[in-house]
Amino acid sequence: MTEATDFKIVIRHVSGAKANQTQEFDGRSRDEILLGRAVGNDVIYDSPRDDVVSRSHASIRIAGREPLSFSLEDRNSANGTFLGGEKISGKTELLPEDKVSLGRNGPSFIFDVRPRPAELKARTVVMKVGGSAETRVLEAAEAMAAASTVIDQTAGLSRGTANSTTDRRSAGTARRDDAAPFADVAGGKKLIGEQTLVNKIKEAQSSANSRWLMIAGGLAALLLFAGGFGALKLYQKEDSSEQGQKASLAQMQAAVEEAREQGRHADAVATTEKQERGKSPLEIVQKYGPATAKVKVDWRLFDTKTGRPIFQKSVTEKGTTRKYRLYVKLSDGSVVRYLTLDDGERNNLPIRGHIEGTAFVVSENGFLLTNKHLAAAWRLPFSECECTEKEGLLLEKTGKRKNKLSYRLIDLDQAEYANVRNWIPEGGGYIFASDEVRTIGPYNLPDPSKNEKYNFVGRNELVEAVFSGATSGMAATLVRSSNDSDAALIKVDSPEPLRKVDLASGDDRVSPGEHIVVLGYPSIAAKVLALSSTIENGTYRTSAEEVPQPYVTDGIVALVSTRMSVEAGSNVTYAGVAGNIMQLTINSTGKGNSGGPVFDSTGKVIGLFTYIQSEDGAANSAAVPINYGRALLKPQ
Repeated sequence: MTEATDFKIVIRHVSGAKANQTQEFDGRSRDEILLGRAVGNDVIYDSPRDDVVSRSHASIRIAGREPLSFSLEDRNSANGTFLGGEKISGKTELLPEDKVSLGRNGPSFIFDVRPRPAELKARTVVMKVGGSAETRVLEAAEAMAAASTVIDQTAGLSRGTANSTTDRRSAGTARRDDAAPFADVAGGKKLIGEQTLVNKIKEAQSSANSRWLMIAGGLAALLLFAGGFGALKLYQKEDSSEQGQKASLAQMQAAVEEAREQGRHADAVATTEKQERGKSPLEIVQKYGPATAKVKVDWRLFDTKTGRPIFQKSVTEKGTTRKYRLYVKLSDGSVVRYLTLDDGERNNLPIRGHIEGTAFVVSENGFLLTNKHLAAAWRLPFSECECTEKEGLLLEKTGKRKNKLSYRLIDLDQAEYANVRNWIPEGGGYIFASDEVRTIGPYNLPDPSKNEKYNFVGRNELVEAVFSGATSGMAATLVRSSNDSDAALIKVDSPEPLRKVDLASGDDRVSPGEHIVVLGYPSIAAKVLALSSTIENGTYRTSAEEVPQPYVTDGIVALVSTRMSVEAGSNVTYAGVAGNIMQLTINSTGKGNSGGPVFDSTGKVIGLFTYIQSEDGAANSAAVPINYGRALLKPQ
């Protein structure tokens, strides 16, 4: 028997918007395949063209693995699910070569398993006997079965040859009687229309991408038809010789075997071509889109000594609502933020942030990877996390009086204020009194030569993950963040196992020019809202909830920058000024895509999307190698 860990579920679409397409699913990584129009399904149907399909229409489940078995279940769809033309209710056994339709006249597909275990046989096809002599349209599998029937029946007749003239007449009568059931099934000479059989065999060969394979399959089908038609002629001629019957049987057997061999070869070539081509963006978003989530984070900075939140003092320009943050110039000429523990009657600005981005599931029990600047923003320069004016007011001593201070408008983009722009909240700072420029301590203005800084700690007040296709989020917590790169690990408590991505191993090298696909939830993406009306406790309420849908971008790896390397056999050291990152050609996404998974052509995650940069009119993006994410999964 084929091991349960080594098989693929094959869905060959024969009608509807997906006609002539084939989808394969690895049996090792799933127990269920969902079908419907909603984004979260495994097989997603086109909304306008396949409108009879419900958002959550049906599912295919692995009912057992030893032995391997499958079931088909309707998920309360509006138009029903049909198996072999019969509407099902509840769970129904599903066998290879079964035809499934979503809605009576909706899109349909053929179910199969590759490789097929010996004990998992196709459903027996029952052909109606008698009735009109009309041409019957057969599936490719049924045509093969009919050909096998001709072989078996003719072989049985050849064994009944009589020795005497009387016996020969009796045998001839027996041959006509034995052939009668076949003639009834075939409707005389019309077992199946020639063009119909050719078309159906061509349809069965449509999954092969190479045109010559289709032509070869068609020729084999014609040969098979010719053999079958020749067999019918043998039944009509009472005086045909036993030698002629054997020759026709051998010809039919050769045709059947050639058709089977062509089918096996076509499958092998198609598999090889697919592996060389890699996974398309469509395949990646269909398989891994449900493993991504839109993440919303609210964080705040606190003083470790008092536990109180930290504010930056600000003043409002007279006659306007415009606020300026205040900065203090120290005795050594350095500039620091005017931080205080007083909110100044809500006029001072809290050191906090709100940021949205992307995360992806790396384990079924609820662990997700994302960016550090999203999940632990206080560990990076505050200028990357806040939306602030580029101007501020600087307080500095002027004149001969020691405590005389004056205000001066400054441009924070200037190089002399880089220390302010690059301030990391977790690194601490000076706490000043709210009513005057003096530190909370023995000194009026802080002395940079003395250790007067206070320690600060960041804390997430909200971390929410909303998965693809969901209308509500799940609370998450920060587990740990990387000390070496822009990567962090968060966790949600899920009542059921989550679908996860496949991570590239540490041995998988990334090369410039490699094709990549990124999934995320940038703010530029068009929003989809779920509008609903409910009555709760006698109160009528309406709501409009955003339903996240993965935004798909593709490109190539433009450059791989390493942190540090030493040339073999020399004393030359190479260090990338940007650190260990991958530069990508993707520039069509934007804010909110941070933390999204970067997939290679095999469908494995090779990095975490981190930011977009532009210079001199050119733009590109960067990703953190997945090795930093994998390191966060190791507790020791």
